[in-house]
Amino acid sequence: MKINYLKLLVSLILVSQISSLAFAQGGAASTLSSVFQSIVSIVQTIIGVFAIALFMIGGILYAAAHFMPAAGQIRANMQGWAMGMILGAIVGLILVIIAPYLVSFIQGI
Repeated sequence: MKINYLKLLVSLILVSQISSLAFAQGGAASTLSSVFQSIVSIVQTIIGVFAIALFMIGGILYAAAHFMPAAGQIRANMQGWAMGMILGAIVGLILVIIAPYLVSFIQGI
């Protein structure tokens, strides 16, 4: 049985954040909107950090690929990986930007 540590870590962070919000005001349960806002804040922080890291690593790989010889397949692979990382970072930043609007839309339903 293989344990996925990233899923376990994210689950623990979310459970601890929700439980701390639920008991924040003298044991009274917090409203659902504050829980959603807290989750959005956590997700924005995590995805923002990953997006910046992906931009940096993708840029370094793309620049390093230009120093590789053109005859081999390594150059094309590195450029493909770099562009994938940069596109992943762009998608992550788009998610960070639209997350509050998406949560407010879901709360309005």
